[in-house]
Amino acid sequence: MAYFHSNSSKSPSVLEQLLEEINFQRTKEMRQLLKDDSGFVMLQGTTYWTDLFVRHFLFQNEATIDCDDLLFFVRKKHVKGSPRYLPKFETEVDVFRKDSRKLPIGDPDIDWEETVYLNLIIHQFEYTLTLAICTRTSPKELQVLKRHSQKVYASPSRRRMDTKGEVEEITYPHICFMVDNFDEVFHDILVRDGEMVCVELVAADRSGAVQGVIFLGSIRYDALKKVYDARQSSLGTKMAQRMTFGLFSNANTQRCEFVRMKGPQGKGHAEMAVTKPKGSGVETPTSEPGFCATDMWDSDWEDDPEDFFVYRSQRRLSDPSANINNFVRADGNRRWMRKVDPNRKD
Repeated sequence: MAYFHSNSSKSPSVLEQLLEEINFQRTKEMRQLLKDDSGFVMLQGTTYWTDLFVRHFLFQNEATIDCDDLLFFVRKKHVKGSPRYLPKFETEVDVFRKDSRKLPIGDPDIDWEETVYLNLIIHQFEYTLTLAICTRTSPKELQVLKRHSQKVYASPSRRRMDTKGEVEEITYPHICFMVDNFDEVFHDILVRDGEMVCVELVAADRSGAVQGVIFLGSIRYDALKKVYDARQSSLGTKMAQRMTFGLFSNANTQRCEFVRMKGPQGKGHAEMAVTKPKGSGVETPTSEPGFCATDMWDSDWEDDPEDFFVYRSQRRLSDPSANINNFVRADGNRRWMRKVDPNRKD
């Protein structure tokens, strides 16, 4: 990640001091590596990294970092049975409040170098996510038609967006930047034929003296539409439409697909929610406005019963917390909610 430093004569910020101390220690370790013909670096304990963490995150006042009082600790547990000369470790992330009496300071199982890096990413930077609709005016130039920027926060965990779940899963060492209310924030972002969607994530310190682009990706309308249409005919989609037939097939229901956009050289990815605008209907010149939940429902969904319970990319915007269990329960309830004909004799 490349950073931009402003030309300022001011004294270095807390972040710049921390980066300088990290660079000093890493350079020292590399020199030891080059001097040792065996190719191994003899670690002299974790005193340096522990001291660095305590000074910059535990005893730092809130004016120099964000107001989040959560501290993250990377724990490496030795896997029993792994060879002594090539040990294996399981990585866990422990979270404590800054004023907790149970802070694992001095714990030998904590990887203090990685702990410094993780808290550096979470607390010392501010992140801005920009979603833009662009059109290409020349082979090397883009014109921005519409854009929206949103402040996001780094986290070593994530929640699934397709089900609006409450349970978080640890993603470390991958860092996530979530927009929980994406359906409200980006509801007016429309992409049309000949345009493309661009995503940019910028990291900066609180003063703006240090900043850099850490993710940049784009996807054309035709490629986005191809993925959307391909999933539209999948068995999982047809199954959900069959389960909602007669219950949720109204004008307010929209199908939402989640498409991944890879970053430069395959590093990182952005997950986007894609849906059709209301009233767009089937994309042909003679199509009538509107959308029906059974447009893609045909008889071949029964050919592959093994895929009957696939429900990964479908999400109904009319029910943000919908999942397959809700649909199954709704279909089961429908059976006993039928009206009884008093004139009928069974």
